[in-house]
Amino acid sequence: MRSSLFTMAFIAIASAPNVVFGQNLREASELFPLTRDRFGTLGAPNSKDAWDVLGARWFKAGDCYWQGGDWVPANRIQTWLLVRPRMYFTGNNRVWNPPPKPPTWEYRNKTTEFIERNKNRIEIIALGNSICFADIESGYYDIDEYVKWYHDFHQFVHRLNPRIKIAPGDLQSAWGGLQGTEQLEGYMAAYKKKYGQPMPIDGVGLHCYITGNKPPDWAKPEVISVETFKQKIRTMRTFMKRIGLQGTAFVITEMGMFNHHCEPRLADAWLFEIMNGAIEFMEGPEGMDKELGMPSDKYRLVQKWSYSAFPHMVRDGRLTSRGKVYRALVDKYAD
Repeated sequence: MRSSLFTMAFIAIASAPNVVFGQNLREASELFPLTRDRFGTLGAPNSKDAWDVLGARWFKAGDCYWQGGDWVPANRIQTWLLVRPRMYFTGNNRVWNPPPKPPTWEYRNKTTEFIERNKNRIEIIALGNSICFADIESGYYDIDEYVKWYHDFHQFVHRLNPRIKIAPGDLQSAWGGLQGTEQLEGYMAAYKKKYGQPMPIDGVGLHCYITGNKPPDWAKPEVISVETFKQKIRTMRTFMKRIGLQGTAFVITEMGMFNHHCEPRLADAWLFEIMNGAIEFMEGPEGMDKELGMPSDKYRLVQKWSYSAFPHMVRDGRLTSRGKVYRALVDKYAD
């Protein structure tokens, strides 16, 4: 899936943090909402009934000015919305197209207005999707400009509400490794050099599909397996530990299959097996690792994840076959 630059924006409509094991209330409050309610989905429900039948705890939707339609999530539901830094610079409304000349700033203005209007509800603003700042089509790339923007944006947000967290992401996971790690390290180094302190990072995101990113590698047999998924998670956490971010939340911003690109398409039984195995891994004891996991979250490897996509799991108010697999896992593992 094609991405822009940085990942996430959670609008946490929940308000009361849970106490995290081994921490006092203040520490738990600082971690909220990244270490609770991990079950999420890519794509927004269109009604409370449709949401309740699935049992998910949060969802990822479109850009930051997206309002969620006519339905406002229930009290404990969190919404993940996107802010796209590249569009601040280019005025571009679609990140993979050349920027318009002269640039238009509708996106930047809507983003600013949305944050100002919702400053008391926003817990996390993630900058997304892809952390790769280079634009292949437009050739736009400037680390110094990005670092200055990140610093100024962080200060702007914290003047409105110092509790709001900023989270760079979304790295991409090709079946052979990660994309965007060098860019993230470059931003961190440039930020520290320019401002004399570490770049403030509260979470890191990853698009973690269990197929390759580009044809013809979508559906190679060695790619499509739960083991591939596990390897990607451990590779990501190893990278985070190496650059000093082991104590930072790891969020899978999108996960699942690109079955619509596979030739031939994969049978449902295979899809369900992978979905079940991936979630069992993250939620079960194998998903905790004292060497790589987040210490303040019982050393869990993944703090939050979003399965793609809601429309495939609820249709006409009822669970699809895929939705039934998801719901069974919610009932087994969710708090």
